[in-house]
Amino acid sequence: MNEYDKSSRDITVKVGEQFAIILETVSTSGYLWHYSIEDNSKLRFDREDVVIKDTDIGAPSYSKFIFQALEKGKTSIEMNYARQWETEVEAHAVFYVTIE
Repeated sequence: MNEYDKSSRDITVKVGEQFAIILETVSTSGYLWHYSIEDNSKLRFDREDVVIKDTDIGAPSYSKFIFQALEKGKTSIEMNYARQWETEVEAHAVFYVTIE
């Protein structure tokens, strides 16, 4: 499975392939990544895994979002990093996905 981070804005996959978007987070801060798929007929969200590399308080962890390519075409995934009780977005990323 291919993995992408914020520096990989253009993603190309084949129908049926899974891929992951991995984004840094500080889970103890209350901020979470939220995703939005432009066209749900092209992509399906499968699951989110949390990867912890350091157990120190305030240390970053990583959210790993796994998606499945369903149908040929183009779509995008918008990711927003925010606290659920606030309207302001701390970080934003858009991934453009081409499915072959």
